Order: sequence, then C-alpha cells, then structure tokens
Amino acid sequence: KLRSMKINSASALTAALVLLAPAAALGDNNLGNIVQDGDTNQASIVQTGNGNAAGDDDNDIEQHGVRNFLSLTQSGDNNTAGTLGWGLFQTGTLSNDAAVSNSATILQNSNGNSIGEVVQTNLGTHATTGNTLSVTQDIGDFNTARSIEQIQGDGASANFAELTQTGAHNWLEALNQRT
Repeated sequence: KLRSMKINSASALTAALVLLAPAAALGDNNLGNIVQDGDTNQASIVQTGNGNAAGDDDNDIEQHGVRNFLSLTQSGDNNTAGTLGWGLFQTGTLSNDAAVSNSATILQNSNGNSIGEVVQTNLGTHATTGNTLSVTQDIGDFNTARSIEQIQGDGASANFAELTQTGAHNWLEALNQRT
C-alpha cells in the first residue's frame, strides 16, 4: 500500500512527471501530500478505499504561483481532504498576462467524507479570473465541508467557488469569499 507521497517541484520536468503519472492509491488509510512552487504545475491525487486522507497539518497540499491545477478524487467511505489547519492551500501570485491564478477540483464519492479546510489566496492582479474551486460530494450521505475560504488581494481578480452536495444529511459550515 502507498502510505505517504511527497512531491516538491520547482521545474517543468517534475510538473510534467506529476501530470503523466498521477498519484493513485488503492486500499484503505492512504495519505496524499503535494508541495509545488512555481507556475503551470499540475497535480492529481486519486484515492480509492476507506479512511484515506489528502492534506493535513504535517503533510499538506500546497501550490504557489499561477496557472497551477489540482485534481483530488476520493472514492470510498470516511475519506478526508484538507484537514483543519491549512491542509489544502493554493496561493496565487502576480500575473500580467491573461492567466487565471490557481484552480482546484475536489470530488468525494460515497458516505461520511469530509473536507476540513481549503484556502485559496489571490495576491496579485490577474487579467481574467482569480482562483477557481469546484467541490463535489456525491453519491452519499453524511458528507461535510467545514471551511472553504478564498481571499482576494488588493487589485486582484474575483475568485470563483462552486460546491455541490447530493444525498442526505450533508453539511456545509462555511464558504467565505473576502477581500
């Protein structure tokens, strides 16, 4: 079983390798962790099974720069993403071209899954869009999203967030977009 994965990337070659070979974990109780600095990084985490985690205080998911993309898919029961304490964090930096800041897509399928905290900041001017976030908790009951926060810096473009929860007894505690 894959227990822990840490990727530090500052080069396009490493970013390309992450895109070509997404982190896939089959089984239970796997941990996913990614740290990327720079522009145009892409990362994908796929976890199938129960009790998996992606991004926590000690093994967070971070992307810093512009045009970074994160895809996180968890299928199974009782999986967690971005536990409280900046477990999943994207920082957008200044861009003078038409680039978006950063983008993240989180998909959790099944029951009892949770998102602790997702934070996206947009610290500089972007000609088109700030950070974008799409969260879907699907095909299950008792899923929670505790804290989703997008921070728009001075002169920065607006951030966009979309949250979809299907099933019964799902809960969103806070979705905060602020300047």
